[in-house]
Amino acid sequence: MKLKTHYIFSTGIITVIDKSFTSFYLAFLIALVISFMGNIIIDKIGHKKRYTKYGKIPIRTPVTHTFSRSIMWGFLASTIVMIPFYLTSRIAFLSIIIISGIVVGPSHMFLDSFTGAGIFVKKGNKWKRFSILHLRYNNEMANGIAIFAGISLILISLMDYNLFFISFHFLMNYFYHVL
Repeated sequence: MKLKTHYIFSTGIITVIDKSFTSFYLAFLIALVISFMGNIIIDKIGHKKRYTKYGKIPIRTPVTHTFSRSIMWGFLASTIVMIPFYLTSRIAFLSIIIISGIVVGPSHMFLDSFTGAGIFVKKGNKWKRFSILHLRYNNEMANGIAIFAGISLILISLMDYNLFFISFHFLMNYFYHVL
């Protein structure tokens, strides 16, 4: 998928998750920063240029385009954001930032698994490509659907509908009042 699609989709997913722990605006700000940094790191480090008779083309590598390594690179992006919060003693937000960093990598891999180049999975001692739909990275329909999903998730967070963590907050409030 295109890099802007990764930005918007990851921002939407991270905003929905972070909104469960903080205000929408702070969740959206953290999601924007970590989404941009994480996706840039994954794409810039994870692609090498190969010269062919058609010119220079980018090729994905298993350095970043595996599920487990994408988590590591996303966490690296979140550590850069953690430093100002740690220095200002806002330790409560560190967990939100860590969760955001962990989510950005798999969301990138999710979208890349729909493209023809796919992502890498280890079979035996070799890296094999895995792809779900084998779409071109610039497929307008696929990019549009992912962008629509990302924007929809941001709007759901803004309207204060928490799809994923309503039960989590209910349980936490219950235990808080009982104990």
